[in-house]
Amino acid sequence: NGSDGITTKFGISQELDILGIPSRLKLQEANEDLAEKNAALTQIQVELMVKKSWGMVYTSNMKYETLARLNAQFSDITRAAELRLETEESSKLEYLSTINQANKINIQTDQAYRDYLSAVRELNQWLGDETKYTAQMKSPEELDDPLTFSRGSFNNHPFLSVTEQKVDVAEARAKDQRSQFLPKFKAQYGFQEIAGQSGFYKYELGISVPLLFWGNLGKTQSANIKIDIARQNLNQAQREINSRFGSMEEAYMKWLNSWQYYKNEALPLAKAQRKGALTAYKEGAIDYGMFLQNIRDAIAIETDSWSTFGSYLNSRFELEYYLNTTTK
Repeated sequence: NGSDGITTKFGISQELDILGIPSRLKLQEANEDLAEKNAALTQIQVELMVKKSWGMVYTSNMKYETLARLNAQFSDITRAAELRLETEESSKLEYLSTINQANKINIQTDQAYRDYLSAVRELNQWLGDETKYTAQMKSPEELDDPLTFSRGSFNNHPFLSVTEQKVDVAEARAKDQRSQFLPKFKAQYGFQEIAGQSGFYKYELGISVPLLFWGNLGKTQSANIKIDIARQNLNQAQREINSRFGSMEEAYMKWLNSWQYYKNEALPLAKAQRKGALTAYKEGAIDYGMFLQNIRDAIAIETDSWSTFGSYLNSRFELEYYLNTTTK
């Protein structure tokens, strides 16, 4: 109750920050764009890890199959060695050396199989499904189609898009902070009684101008500093992705050339060497020393070739990540 006989029965007072609405909307849009671009970056990062895991499954299986075939062939070799020992065509030392090599290959085969199972588990961790997946056994020729690319094709990479968007967010946040210094409108509405008589209304409109206090000024300066930091991070990201792309390009070419050497020259010769040594030893054309040396050389080349192919696939997948392309 007022001393002048005017009583306000019900009133609503509200401060309207109309001038600050556009900056808040811009900040909200910038944050939404950042979330979308982060999601796109996360997607291709996960795709890269799945590809690498797939490549590990593929190459570990190829190693295992190579050793498993050789292990099966050594079953015949050990029987031949036993027969040659019984007929005194070979010495006890030759027999023991052959058996020892057979046992070594058997152990290597088991290790390769364990490596394959481990790679399968890692792949399925990324897929997150109750179904257990493995790698489809394509021929290497289906996977080693060389990439064609240009150095400028990674400029729109999602990693840079995210970093660029962080600059936009920082700028939008600074504008929103500065909008706190803009005038705000006030409106008040209420019902009144005057001298006991109802049916009167009260309207008040006003404007408030925020004062520049050190706290608000500090927030604005902090927002401007964050813009500078975001821009510096963008420049650093551009340098890093250029450097990383150059390194991955060199790695890709190195492993591509290495794999092509193994595929076209070393691997066919190693297979022929292994087959020839097995046949010659069974027929008694070579002694056990020559046989074991040829087998060891062939095994080393064949297993190394699949390790090289695995490194080639990894470098290819990495390069595809920076190019943001997909293996056909």
